[in-house]
Formats: sequence, C-alpha cells, structure tokens
Amino acid sequence: MAPSTRTSGYMTGMRGLYLTAAELARLGFVVSVTSRSARGADLLVTDQNCQRTWSVQVKTNGSTAKWWQVGPHARNVRSPSHVYVFVNIPKKKSTTILYRSHPCRC
Repeated sequence: MAPSTRTSGYMTGMRGLYLTAAELARLGFVVSVTSRSARGADLLVTDQNCQRTWSVQVKTNGSTAKWWQVGPHARNVRSPSHVYVFVNIPKKKSTTILYRSHPCRC
C-alpha cells in the first residue's frame, strides 16, 4: 500500500512528537514517549541525573499558523513541571520550527 499524498492530522501530530523527542535527546535529555491515550503528557523528560523531570505536551501544526488547538482539559493541568512544545511543520519548507512554553499556568 502506497503512503497517502495527503498527510493526516494524526500523522502530523506524530511527526511533531518524534521531532520534539529527537531534539530533546540531542540536547542531552532522557525522553520517553507516553501512550497516545495518556491525558496531558506526550513525553516524560528527565535530565541525565534524574534530578529534574518534566511532562511535555506537544501540539503540532502542519502549516505556518500561529495558533494551536488545545483541549478543554488543559485548564486542569497546573504544574511547574508541565510544559507545552508547539511545533510548526510547514508544507513547502524544509525547516521545522519548535516553540516552548513556560511552565503551564493555564
């Protein structure tokens, strides 16, 4: 079966998730992808000494939009160790842009 020429929202989200995990690993963090059904965290991240940990929610756009859809449960996630990473994957450019939020104070 040939891959679809149109990228689905699910596949765009998966690309953003793994690009974020790869970038965090490149920066020296230990990264674990959670189950796709985990609420509020796509990645669990720690430093190499396991002294600091973060839960990371990744939101990805398959365009150059400056907004990302966040679910209604985001208001209930309040932790200084929970962060959002916002990813743009433009269709016609070869670069991917990552934005990191400050700890979630939704």
